[in-house]
Amino acid sequence: MRSDDVALGLALGLAIALAGCGRSGGGSMPARSGPAEPAAVEAIRVTLTWDAPHGIATARVESSPPSEDAAFDESLRAAAEQWKLRHSGEPHITLHAERGVPWKDVVETVNACSRLGLKQVDFEFEGREGK
Repeated sequence: MRSDDVALGLALGLAIALAGCGRSGGGSMPARSGPAEPAAVEAIRVTLTWDAPHGIATARVESSPPSEDAAFDESLRAAAEQWKLRHSGEPHITLHAERGVPWKDVVETVNACSRLGLKQVDFEFEGREGK
C-alpha cells in the first residue's frame, strides 16, 4: 500500500469524524446506546464513477446527469430541498463509490455534503483492490 493511499484513507476517516457522518451498523464502530433507530428513511443517492481513460471521477445525484464541482453542489442542494419537502428531519445521503474511484474524490464529496450542511452520510463501496 502506497503512503498516499494511507494518507487518503486517514483523510477520509478524519472527514467522517469531523462532519459527524455515518451511523453505526457494524464493523469497528461502537454500538449506539439508547433507543433503536427509527425505520429506514429514503436517502439521497450520490454515485461516484471513475472514468479510467480520462482519469477523472464524476458524481451523480439521484438520476441527474454526471457533474463536477459547482454543478454537483447545485444538484445536491436541490435534491436536499426536495427531500425536506417529503420528510422531516435532516436529509440522509448514501454515497456509493464504484471500483477505481480514488479516495481523494470520496473525501471531496463528503466535504461537499458538509459544506451544504448534510451531515448524515452512509457509504457503499464496491470491492477495492490494494493500490
